Amino acid sequence: MKKIITTFCFAIAVHAGLNAKVVYVASSGDNSDGTTWATAYTSIPTNSSTAIAAGDSVFVKTGTYTLSQSTAGWACLATKADVNYLGGFVGTETNSAQRLTSDLDGNGVVESWEFSNATVLNLTATNNAYGLFLTANTVAPKVFDGFKLTGSTAMSVTGTATTYANGFIKLNGYNTFQNNTISGVAFTEDISTSGAWGGTVQGGIVGLFNSNNTLWQCLIEKNTAVITATATQYDSQLSPMVYLAAGNASGRNVCANTIIRNNQVTIDCSGVTSMSYNNSRGMIVSVYTTNASGAKANAVKNLVIHNNSITFNPKTGSAANTNLGNGGLLFVDNAQTVGNTDSILNCTVANNKMTRIGYAFRIGYSNTSGNAHVVANNVGFNNYNYKDDGTYEMRNLVCWNTGTNLNNIIASNITNGGMGLSTAAGVTVNNLTDLADTNTGTKAPYFSNPTTVVGYTADGTVETSRWNPGTGSYLLEKGVVTSNKTDKAGQAFSLTAPAVGSYEFVSGITTAINNLYSTELVSPAEQGLINHAKGFMQIYNPGGQLLVSTQVEAGKHIALPSGAYILRHHSLRGILTQKIML
Repeated sequence: MKKIITTFCFAIAVHAGLNAKVVYVASSGDNSDGTTWATAYTSIPTNSSTAIAAGDSVFVKTGTYTLSQSTAGWACLATKADVNYLGGFVGTETNSAQRLTSDLDGNGVVESWEFSNATVLNLTATNNAYGLFLTANTVAPKVFDGFKLTGSTAMSVTGTATTYANGFIKLNGYNTFQNNTISGVAFTEDISTSGAWGGTVQGGIVGLFNSNNTLWQCLIEKNTAVITATATQYDSQLSPMVYLAAGNASGRNVCANTIIRNNQVTIDCSGVTSMSYNNSRGMIVSVYTTNASGAKANAVKNLVIHNNSITFNPKTGSAANTNLGNGGLLFVDNAQTVGNTDSILNCTVANNKMTRIGYAFRIGYSNTSGNAHVVANNVGFNNYNYKDDGTYEMRNLVCWNTGTNLNNIIASNITNGGMGLSTAAGVTVNNLTDLADTNTGTKAPYFSNPTTVVGYTADGTVETSRWNPGTGSYLLEKGVVTSNKTDKAGQAFSLTAPAVGSYEFVSGITTAINNLYSTELVSPAEQGLINHAKGFMQIYNPGGQLLVSTQVEAGKHIALPSGAYILRHHSLRGILTQKIML
C-alpha cells in the first residue's frame, strides 16, 4: 500500500540539483563557509563572488540587509549569472518549499509574496547607480524570489543626444522575478537633456530588458517616482514605474499576476524652457514592442492596478488643462513584428487618479500587415483625469492606429464610461461602457472588497481591498477566449466564457478550496495520485526538475511511479506546495 506524507507552504520549491549547492546567508551566521545556517555568510554573494557558481541557490534568512552604491552603472546588489536567489527563510529550512506565508495585509487571501519571515533589501543608489541588477542568465531563467525591496535611487541625464535612464531594479535577460514585494522605493530623476527623445526613462522602479524576463506574482505598492525636467523637451519616453522593453528573436518579456497599488508618480515640467511635445508612454506599466524581424511579442496579463496617483505639471504658462502627450497608466505602443501579437489581457484597472494625463488604458499603433495589439477581457472602473479647475472626467480606455493596416484587436473590455476607440483602431468587438459607477445595483461589478476612494490613500483600505468579482457581477461570462488560460490566482478560466478582469469568478469558496490548509491536496491511488481541488498543478522531483504542468479538476488521476515529489498547486486561496512520498 502506498503512503502519502505531506508538508505545506505557499511558495515555489527550488532545490539545488545534483551538481550544485545551496549557499546560506544570515546575519547570525559565523561567516565561515555558507554550507549551513550556522556557518552562513553574513552578506549576500554578488556577481564577483567566488563562493557561488552556476546552478547554485542562495538562501537568505529573514532580516534587513542594507546596501548602497554611488558609482554610475553599478548596483547595490548585482546577482551572479545562472544562480537562484531566495529569501523568506526563518533559518531552519533546507528547502524553499518550507518557507511560511500568511495574510499580512488582511485582505483574506494569502498571496505568494506574503512571507511570514521577511527578507528585506534596503538599497540606496545615487549618481545613476542601480538598486538591484539581475545579471543576464545564460542557461535558462533563474529566480529572484521571496524578498521585500525598499530604498531609493537618484538619477540624472544631461546633454543634447538621446539619453536613456533605467531605475531601481533592472532585469537584464532570462530572469524570473517572482513572489517579491517592492514597497517604499523613492525614484527621482532630473532631466536637463534637450532634443528629440531626450531624457528617456525606462522603468524607474523596475525595467525588463533584452528578453525572456518574467515579473509575476509580485506586489508593487507605496512607491514614489518624481521626474523633474528643466530643458527643452520633445518626445521623451517617460515610463517611471514598470517598463517592458521590446522582445527579440529569442523571447519576450512578461508582466503577470501582480498587484500595483497606492503608488505616486509626478512628472514636473513646469521649469522647462520650451516644450513642443512630450510623449509620456505608460505611467504605471509601459509595454514597448518592435517590428524587427522575428522578434517575440510581450505580454501583460492578470494585473490589478488600483489607487495610484499620477500628476503632470506642464511648462509654466502653458494652456490650461494641458495633458501629457500619449499619457496613460497602462500603455502599449509601436508596430509589432509580422505574424506576431502582443497583448494586454484580463487586467483590472480601478480607482486611479490622473491629473493632466489621459487614459487608464492607452493603446498605440499597429501598422504592419499580419501583426496586432490584442487588448481583451480588461475592466476599467472609476479612473479619472482631473483638470486645473478641479473638475474631472472618466478616462478608462482609448485606442488608435496611425497606420493603414487595421490589425489591433480590442475585444470584451468593459468600463463604466470613458472609452474612446477610433475608427482606425482595428477590430473592435463586444466592448461595453455600461458598467455601473457603484459596486451595487444593476450592471455592477460586485467586487468583493473594493476601495471607495480614488487615487493614493493612507487610510488603510488599499491593503485590505480585494477585486474579485462576486456573485451577480456584470463582468461574469463576458470575456472572450484568448491565449491567457488562468487567472491571477492560478484558477483555470472557463474555456467558453471567462470573466472580465484579473480574477476569475468563483461562486463562493468551494469546500475543496476552503479546506486547502487543513486537508491534503491529493490522496494516493494505484500508479499515482488523485487530485482533490480544481486549479493548476506543477509536479517537481526533489532535484527541482519540472515533471508535470497541467490544469486539474477535482478527482483527476495523475499517473506517477513510486518516489518522492513536490506538488505546487495554484488555487483561489494562493499557492500551496506539498511534499509527497508514493
